[in-house]
Amino acid sequence: MLVVTMMALVACGETTAPTPSGPYSVKFVVDGVVEKTATIESKADINGYFTPEKEGYNFEGWYLDKGFEKPLASEENPQTNLALYAKMSKKSFVVKFMANGQVVESVTVLYGEVATAPTPPEVPSMVFEKWDTDFSEVKSDLVVNAIYTEQVKFSATFLLNGKEIYKQSFNAGDKTEKLAKSALDALDIPDGFEFLSWATLLDKPIPDTFPERSVEYKAVLGISDVGGEISTTFSGDRVEYTPDGLTFTANHTAFDGIEYRYQWFIDGNPIGNQKEITIDTPDVGNHKIKAIITASSEWADSVSKSVSFDFAVDPATITTPSIVNNWFEYDGKPHDIEIDILPGDKLEYRLANGQWTSSLNLVNAGDYEIYIRLTRKNYHIYESSTPLVLSIAKKVVNGTIVTKTISYGDDLPTTYKVNYMGFVGTDDASVFSGDIIFTASVKDSLSIGNHTVSGDTTNHTADNYTLDLADGCLEITKRVLVVTADSKNIVVGDALPTLTISYTGFAPGENVDSLDKAPTIYCAYVQGGIAGKYAITVSDAESEHYHFVYKEGTLTVSKS
Repeated sequence: MLVVTMMALVACGETTAPTPSGPYSVKFVVDGVVEKTATIESKADINGYFTPEKEGYNFEGWYLDKGFEKPLASEENPQTNLALYAKMSKKSFVVKFMANGQVVESVTVLYGEVATAPTPPEVPSMVFEKWDTDFSEVKSDLVVNAIYTEQVKFSATFLLNGKEIYKQSFNAGDKTEKLAKSALDALDIPDGFEFLSWATLLDKPIPDTFPERSVEYKAVLGISDVGGEISTTFSGDRVEYTPDGLTFTANHTAFDGIEYRYQWFIDGNPIGNQKEITIDTPDVGNHKIKAIITASSEWADSVSKSVSFDFAVDPATITTPSIVNNWFEYDGKPHDIEIDILPGDKLEYRLANGQWTSSLNLVNAGDYEIYIRLTRKNYHIYESSTPLVLSIAKKVVNGTIVTKTISYGDDLPTTYKVNYMGFVGTDDASVFSGDIIFTASVKDSLSIGNHTVSGDTTNHTADNYTLDLADGCLEITKRVLVVTADSKNIVVGDALPTLTISYTGFAPGENVDSLDKAPTIYCAYVQGGIAGKYAITVSDAESEHYHFVYKEGTLTVSKS
């Protein structure tokens, strides 16, 4: 086009200076290299003499300088010896970026240079994969088409204890971080827990990018803090020994969804597994109780915490012991005051000014003042400040006055036999000293019948016995009166002699006149009777005081 222009200027001819004469010696330089040398007769023939060619470039004309500031066409009188420089410019090409048959963008690119691709438009359900033509070194006009592949979406489900708390779709290769953060924002962390991480269902860390499949991830929680301390039913860190035991409680905040277990130790020895535990009070001294609290949940790994409490047990004071028995009846066995004590207690006794001993072995009846000393593990020693009284009562022996029988008119007895019952062992009535004074309920023996006899035992004593004497009986019976017919002797032919009676057994001061009816006497002999022996009989006497015994007499009648 430049050549045409120059030719047009020549054609005008009105002001053009005369063309210099040749010939011209010309060197044609292309990209610093002399491509051709020629002798050309006229200036007009120089431009058309040689047209250089270079792939991807357009020839724009010959210049008289390397800087392409003086075109040959502008020089009216060039030197006959010329060095001409070819000005070359890169060709430009159009690169059309197409998507789904539509031009996304057209880009003009110089030869050999790279085209800048536009952002491919989004296509529903499709994923941009690549451009179908290389445009990194453009050497011609290009049409570049976007290649899409069908989009495959996967889902990521985030779980807490098996329950879905967040779900979102992803493409394979997407970063997991964004969805994991969104799932954490949706996670309502239960009280008592803290979030640790997301993990696969196989308890492995989740990857940085999503795989080509749907996945489930679970929240890994930790139990934030078990906390706790030991509280007691006593104040401070000292307690007086008590047989009722001591109660300790593992105090801590309990949260839903967390199970708590407890393991207790006293001085290193296991003692139980409840939240609150009551133990036998340990011996006097310093002790340490410890509780291991283990919190576990289906949502988190177990966490354990150890809490402990140091305390001291001081000796307790024994309350005044209760007397079980301090009264005994003499039984010949040794006795001590019986005190209510516990197994393992040591009980000692002493009499006033005596020595402590494990047993006094008191046997005989009496009242004894006794001091006691009680030693019990974990207690201060107890000693009675005032004496206790042990009483051994005399044993009661039962006595019975043996019935005594006398006859009417006899003197009243002053002594009676007593039968004793209830002695201990080989003891007998000889242990008693002093007489029993007996008294009958009658003043004389003139009253027939049974009469009460009582005994005064005031002076009848024994060290270990008392006599409970039952009344006896004095029986006054009729007096035996022997009535005897006196024997007589006569000769045949004598008259019956006067018959007489002899009496044996009248009470003092009494005679036949004391009888209610005198006895009668009889003999069968009559005067003139034959010789022989004839009975003389007595009978028919009567008296309320006498019992009659009749004895016959004999009338002997001899011949002469």
